[in-house]
Amino acid sequence: MGLKGSFEVLLDRVQVLRVFKRNRKPLRVKILATSLYHAGLSYRVTAGFMGFEAEFSYEAVRLWRNRLEEAVPKPQRRYRPVIAVDETKLKRSGEQLYIWAAMDVEAKEILALHVSWTRSSLDALLFLQDALKLCTNKPLVLVDKGP
Repeated sequence: MGLKGSFEVLLDRVQVLRVFKRNRKPLRVKILATSLYHAGLSYRVTAGFMGFEAEFSYEAVRLWRNRLEEAVPKPQRRYRPVIAVDETKLKRSGEQLYIWAAMDVEAKEILALHVSWTRSSLDALLFLQDALKLCTNKPLVLVDKGP
């Protein structure tokens, strides 16, 4: 499932719920910017990093986050048989970020997002701890063939 799968699930949910009244900026840009903030970047860093897609202020990121928080419920701690974990690299103008995502495979629920400047085993461990806090059991964790 991975990041693309969790991103698409979130995109579909936002479209169905009609979270944003106006779409002067593409919906994908709003969701990606909000996800980057939620995963650990500041409003200003998010707006600066996303400047390659569309120009917007850090205040726009804050407003988008507020709208998404109202519409998309936070996952509850419960039994989860299988979760999928993936990371992907975003690179622009010599800067790169790693975005980590965990998703409940059965419920199609995004459990955790994390952004880091590096891809180390410590980053992976901290991210997995956050994702597993929402599980009452020890689920099967699906990963891709990445290092």
